[in-house]
Amino acid sequence: MVATSNRPIPCIQAFLVADEYNSASPLKARLPPRCVVDVSLIRHWLRFCETNHKETCGTPPWFSPSATLPEHFRVIDVQNSSVVVAPENCRYCALSYVWGQNKIFQTTRDNIGEVAKPGGLLNVPVPLSQCVLDAINLVKAMGERYLWVDALCILQGDADDLKSQIGHMDIIYTKAIVTFVSAEGSSSKVGLPGVWPHLRALPQVTEEVEEGLRLALLLEPGRSLPESVWNSRAWT
Repeated sequence: MVATSNRPIPCIQAFLVADEYNSASPLKARLPPRCVVDVSLIRHWLRFCETNHKETCGTPPWFSPSATLPEHFRVIDVQNSSVVVAPENCRYCALSYVWGQNKIFQTTRDNIGEVAKPGGLLNVPVPLSQCVLDAINLVKAMGERYLWVDALCILQGDADDLKSQIGHMDIIYTKAIVTFVSAEGSSSKVGLPGVWPHLRALPQVTEEVEEGLRLALLLEPGRSLPESVWNSRAWT
């Protein structure tokens, strides 16, 4: 909506797109793949950001360069399917999601010894939620190794660990190289749309104006976020 001195004038945002989706030109307008995310494009965006403007958008203005991760900060080693203490200068992804009312596996003081072993997350009594499994697979596909998920990386029910880790939540998310946001659905049973086999639907209106010239309406996923269950979390 564009406002003038007299009255608002409705406007529609549209852009020119190529005939077909092509991730080889990531900065040109294109239609996104409708079913599965293009992981190679995510990798490209990440490399581009880190190479060209990390100092500009890598950290928010309120973040202190001297801020450190909490003691005993843990991450999921997606290669070994285990929960480990993060190595020095750990490069990790993070997941922001909704637990929901369903029963999910949680790391505790009692089971940390088991899940810390190679393959430990493959033998848990309660299966990992689909959202977490999808995030693990996405991290693998991106060629990264470590993932932070609160239910698995914080010792649930341990007052000292909860206080330490939750007190550094802003630092944990800020230091992640990328955060996956699961804003779909109301529980972790819902997988990440676009990560196989959870196909996504992206209704996008397009119109071919003439041969080789196509217009598309801009997708605005941010419009649905304020009403999502994810947006009601204590931290996002």
